[in-house]
Amino acid sequence: MKQFFKTFVAYFIITFVWATFYNEVLFDNALNSMAVGWRDTPLFQFGFLTMIIQSIAIYILYSKFYEGKNPFKESFTLIFLVGVFDICYASFIEPATFEVNPVWKFVLIKLFYSIVHFSLVGLAMVYVFKTKK
Repeated sequence: MKQFFKTFVAYFIITFVWATFYNEVLFDNALNSMAVGWRDTPLFQFGFLTMIIQSIAIYILYSKFYEGKNPFKESFTLIFLVGVFDICYASFIEPATFEVNPVWKFVLIKLFYSIVHFSLVGLAMVYVFKTKK
């Protein structure tokens, strides 16, 4: 349980800080101005639920497959297995579903966010899972 708590806290802090910096500072809500039909204020409870679900997936995946023999390679492989669905949805399904303009800019911004996000989480998981159980 302690390992899951560390996984969740690391994932929550990285996700919250990176998303806030990305949305409010780096791109200053640029995505909101490109998309039609998005909420001005996101529903935090759904984001929080997503972070819990993703933390569970990360915890299970790392608990079963992370050996620590080649920590960074293993961690990036595992985290991008978790992240590939999120990256694909955010970068490709959202612009296919919502009216966004320009599409190429939206896709690049989302790809940038997702790749940096999961890279940071992968780095953190090396330290969270440094010692097995």
